[in-house]
Amino acid sequence: MHTSSLLWAQMLSVPFLLVGIGFLLNSEYYRKMYKDFIKMPSTIFTWGVLTTVLGLAMVVNHNVWNGAWWTTLITVLGILTLVKGLFLLVFPNVMEEMAKPWLKSSGLMYFSGAFTAVLGLILGYYGFIA
Repeated sequence: MHTSSLLWAQMLSVPFLLVGIGFLLNSEYYRKMYKDFIKMPSTIFTWGVLTTVLGLAMVVNHNVWNGAWWTTLITVLGILTLVKGLFLLVFPNVMEEMAKPWLKSSGLMYFSGAFTAVLGLILGYYGFIA
């Protein structure tokens, strides 16, 4: 196992778990926050830059395809983060359109929260316990 796998699992697990729980417990707050977010081009740009840097750091530092399944998951998360950052910077209107169904559906909000929390638990288990 790569030592960077443990580090990435530890760093990602806590925010994923907390955001997931936040979505589940405060979905209306997060929905309002995201509606405000997509109305501000400077915020979309800033998050695009930060997301691109994080995704690039993950891909450059952790490009692991032949380890345990959870180490490959971290690599895939890095690639998805990089792609999201690029879309926020290059196609911000597409990202806004993609968010509309998510903002209208409580079910999607709860699913996102549960999925993110479970991902945080999995990464936390492999990062801190296993």
